[in-house]
Amino acid sequence: MEKYGDGQRELHCVFVDLEKAYDRVPREELWYCMRKSGVAEKYVRVAQDMYERSRTVVRCAVGQTEEFNVEVGLHQGSALSPFLFAIVMDQLSEEVRQESPWTMMFADDMQKIGIDGERWVLKSPDAQKASDHLTEVLGINPILQTDLNLSGKIDGDSGVEQLSVLLKDPHCRPETLQLSECNVTEKGCSALLTALGSEHSTLKELNLSKNRIQDSGVKLLSEELKNKLCKLDTLRLSDCSITEEGYSAMAEALKSSHLIELDLRGNDPGASGVKLLTDLLQDPDCKLNTLRLLKSPDAEKAYTCLTKMFSKNPLLHTELDLSNKTPEDVKVKQLSALLQDPHYRLQKLTLYKEGSMTGDDCSHVISALVLNPSHLRELNLNRNKPGESGLRDLCDFLKNPKCTLQTLKLSDCNITEEGYTALIKALKSNRSSLIELDLRGNDPGPSGLKELRNLMNDKKCKLKTLRVLKSPDAQKASDHLTEVLGINPILQTDLNLRGKIDGDSGVEQLSVLLKDPHCRPETLQLSECNVTEKGCSALLTALRSEHSPLKELNLSKNRIQDSGVKLLSEELKNKLCKLETLRLCKCSLTEDDCTAVVSALGLNPSHLKELDLSDNTLGDTGVKQLSDLLQNSHCTLEKLKLNNCRLTQTQCGDLAKTLESNSSSTLKELDLRGNYSVILSPEAEKACDDLTKALGTNPLLQTELDLSGKISGDSGVKQLSVLLKDPQCRTETLRLSDCNITEEGYTALIKALKSNRSSLIELDLRGNDPGPSGLKKLRNLMNDKKCKLKTLRVLKNPDAQEASDHLTEVLGINPILQTDLNLSGKIDGDSGVEQLSVLLKDPHCRPETLQLSECNVTEKGCLALLTALRSEHSTLKELNLSKNRIQDSGVKLLSEELKNKLCKLETLSLMDNNIREEGYSALAEALISSHLIELDLRGNDPGASGVKLLTDLLQDPDCKLNTLRLWKSPDAEEAYTCLTKMFSKNPLLHTELDLSNKTPEDVKVKQLSALLQDPHYRLQKLTLYKEGSMTGDDCSHVISALVLNPSHLRELNLNRNKPGESGLRDLCDFLKNPKCTLQTL
Repeated sequence: MEKYGDGQRELHCVFVDLEKAYDRVPREELWYCMRKSGVAEKYVRVAQDMYERSRTVVRCAVGQTEEFNVEVGLHQGSALSPFLFAIVMDQLSEEVRQESPWTMMFADDMQKIGIDGERWVLKSPDAQKASDHLTEVLGINPILQTDLNLSGKIDGDSGVEQLSVLLKDPHCRPETLQLSECNVTEKGCSALLTALGSEHSTLKELNLSKNRIQDSGVKLLSEELKNKLCKLDTLRLSDCSITEEGYSAMAEALKSSHLIELDLRGNDPGASGVKLLTDLLQDPDCKLNTLRLLKSPDAEKAYTCLTKMFSKNPLLHTELDLSNKTPEDVKVKQLSALLQDPHYRLQKLTLYKEGSMTGDDCSHVISALVLNPSHLRELNLNRNKPGESGLRDLCDFLKNPKCTLQTLKLSDCNITEEGYTALIKALKSNRSSLIELDLRGNDPGPSGLKELRNLMNDKKCKLKTLRVLKSPDAQKASDHLTEVLGINPILQTDLNLRGKIDGDSGVEQLSVLLKDPHCRPETLQLSECNVTEKGCSALLTALRSEHSPLKELNLSKNRIQDSGVKLLSEELKNKLCKLETLRLCKCSLTEDDCTAVVSALGLNPSHLKELDLSDNTLGDTGVKQLSDLLQNSHCTLEKLKLNNCRLTQTQCGDLAKTLESNSSSTLKELDLRGNYSVILSPEAEKACDDLTKALGTNPLLQTELDLSGKISGDSGVKQLSVLLKDPQCRTETLRLSDCNITEEGYTALIKALKSNRSSLIELDLRGNDPGPSGLKKLRNLMNDKKCKLKTLRVLKNPDAQEASDHLTEVLGINPILQTDLNLSGKIDGDSGVEQLSVLLKDPHCRPETLQLSECNVTEKGCLALLTALRSEHSTLKELNLSKNRIQDSGVKLLSEELKNKLCKLETLSLMDNNIREEGYSALAEALISSHLIELDLRGNDPGASGVKLLTDLLQDPDCKLNTLRLWKSPDAEEAYTCLTKMFSKNPLLHTELDLSNKTPEDVKVKQLSALLQDPHYRLQKLTLYKEGSMTGDDCSHVISALVLNPSHLRELNLNRNKPGESGLRDLCDFLKNPKCTLQTL
């Protein structure tokens, strides 16, 4: 020691108590020393077997003890003992002699003495580096610490790997290691366990909470826990993203580990995780006695409370029934905390005793379910009031994509319209998995009821069972009617029970159902059900509610008798009554009965729109009451059926006078069939009956009659026309669109409309074809000042209507039905023509003359126009396209149309359209077979052959053309006529003109000049007048004309005439013209 001290060297002294080393050496150390000494493994196993299987007894005064195992030490007197002792001592000596011992095998029997204080030298530089780093971080040296708390102080796997190097050194063997919130993953976990996986490890507690070790890291831990050398007794893994797979691995490891305490709070155990671990707690061989799963103290309290209350572990059961408990028994806050913990995988929850929960309580519970939504299958909130906030949270829960709720019970929860709307909106979301809903004892109101109907009719809705009827009798009635009708009567807007329930008992049963707020039909058909006063009373009692939406009641063909009528009359007087249609046909009502009903309506006239008293006895009193009702300004009656009421002519007349005197009457239909023999002509009566059968409604006295698509063809229109002539017919608006009406039907209809008796002011004939004669009659009708018709609708296409409106604004008149449509200069370009073309396709817009000059039309517009006119029904005879730019391409399109046998064009004006020889050629070919009589091509350029092609046609006896206009000016026309007579030939077909024997008296200079400048006159040789007959001005006029048409003349002879100064100047200008082709002068 002095020697080491003099040399300033460290000295380590070890004192060994050999007796204790001999008696108490751990068995694991024995096998370790044998292997280190080179003993073969098979002999090591023999020694292990000898010691681990041996049993020992102790003798005492009263005998001997039971057999037991000796865990440490050697057998005294055994031949193997000296050998084993020697091996242990050799290994101990060897270790002590090393420069820096890696272990202290018997810590309580050894002491260390150091010259320079308690400083141990770490063998590995990396370990020293890690130690220095941690000393700086912690403020203390980590070496030899028993409790090493590094939570949140090292970051990620790299920090853990650095720590692992330090932990491998024998001088750093903590018993507790805290590593929470260090971003450790599987990789860091692996490095850590490699360092700790040693028979010399002293670690008893490891905290890896709030790291991302996940299932893969847990599997590594589980393998370490299985190691017999592992001394861990406490392991904390809260919030480590562990799932069912990790729980399973951990449960397997715990069967043989030393672990006493395990913390898995904040992880997801899956379906089986909790059971696997809690089952281990019942296993006597498992050392685990503390298992922490619930994250919050409130959840722990709820767990404890429920365990005591039901004497079973709530985590192991999927159902919780608190229907006999209150929040005093199980605190809502604590229950909510438990429900949101992932270890509580409840599937069926029935909440507290009736009325014991507040809205906030419900909100808290449901909010908890939203945080842990994936397990619950059934939720029972019956007889509690979730309130607005609770219901809102419930809807969010149902919309949650992780929600798997299948059954929701909300009976007697005070849910109103607004709540129904929100709830159904949630159920309509594709995310909702609900298949059963109980809403008994709540009031949906009108809008909630409507939403429920829509929900049940929505094919995408997964809901299969909807419970809404609270009363057993109502449910019984519903089941019976479902069987009778084949459909569930609940939520139906139209409940048709005609002839399907029998007598008052059936109606009384129905009445129970109708009292439920979920069964509120708008239409109730009870005809032919043998209902009497008794049934009527029960029915009206059920319907007497401010919430009743009933609008139509049919009690026809029942025996409700006087007393039933009185009950009904009292109901009609009720201001809350919303009935709009009441049918009492064939109820054997007397005059007094009918009077009572009508009188009741007189006291409350503002709701009923349709009344049927057919086949009853109305009498004078009833008619008088009806007349008074119809004159009432508050009366809203639109349909009144009184057929077969044995009304007299006087009674019918009184009703008619009442309607005539009240111009503001809302009555649109009056059905007097069976009484018609006194008010209608036989033909009109038959027409009325037939139309009523066809339409399902009586057309008589209806101010508005829509027969569109309901009658077909001319025969139906003819029959209708008879009725329109009758003075009893009050129709003002008649719709007949798409009825296949042709010329014959139009003729009959217009004849009826021209009668003084017709009251029609609006007529819709869209989608029909009037033909030429029908169109002509329509024109005459609209021009007839006596006609009362104000509105005529004939255009089916919206674009055609738009074009019509535009042209009406432009022209100041409606273009429809016009025979002469003059749009010259009033529409601009092809777009305007295309709009017009849509209008022209309609059979009601068929002009005979169409003026479109100066409209900037090109080939494109020409094509649209001809497409519209290409019809066998087209009546167009004259078309004027002058002063546009259709050119040869447009003329070719026109030529093709002229060849069409259906084309009826007789006059075509194409003046100033920049048409050339090619266009002339196309026209000439088309004219051979067309109907064209007159053609105007003035102001175009015929080229070399254009004029000849057309003039040749005039000689063709098969060609119908008799007027061809080519000359643009009247002077040119006169010169053409003069020269034709003078030379007896067509000057247009000759290239030479010799006037050397003529004077300006024979052929006027002005007229000749006009002819010379026309592009159709293609003269090549011109010899002018007799010597001395031309003045200078004459010469000037002629030459000026040639300047305007210079490209054809080859020879000009002015011999013996005096052009003068001005004529010569014009001649020079002519010669300078680049288009001048003159060769001889």
